[in-house]
Amino acid sequence: MGIATIGGIFVALSSYLTTAGATAFGNHIAHLAVFQSYLSTEVAKRHRISAASLDAFYWYSLIFPDAGLGRLSVSSKYELIVASLRDVIELSNRQAATAREGSFRYVPHQDRVVVALRSFGIKVERQPRVAFFEIEDEVFSLIRAVNFAFCGTSSKCNLPNRIYY
Repeated sequence: MGIATIGGIFVALSSYLTTAGATAFGNHIAHLAVFQSYLSTEVAKRHRISAASLDAFYWYSLIFPDAGLGRLSVSSKYELIVASLRDVIELSNRQAATAREGSFRYVPHQDRVVVALRSFGIKVERQPRVAFFEIEDEVFSLIRAVNFAFCGTSSKCNLPNRIYY
């Protein structure tokens, strides 16, 4: 009788774990689909960004590395990537505020932004100054929208406004 009880408990536990794993994976796939759909909708609103320049799965995996296990909390790695971009924006804001004889040097700024965006899975090429700033506005707006929708109100995922032009 005891062996049957233990066997029954083992079968029930095994069944539960299998079902929980399948459910977690199904939720991951559904959440990823929502993320990709949201990203597509947001990119369509922005005319200077192409879907081909974004790696949606990479970006999603950065934010939710444990989604396949059913955990949808924002990763500390993603928060650090956002912080790196925030630092780039703040550095350029400071440089623009103290610039003499014209504006700050935008070529080094572009290089910093291009590298920072690569960390998100976003590919942006260097451009003439005005074109780059227009693209940059749209990309930053996209990141803000994604962070608001998927990261909640975490201040670690906020980006400052840029004051340089």
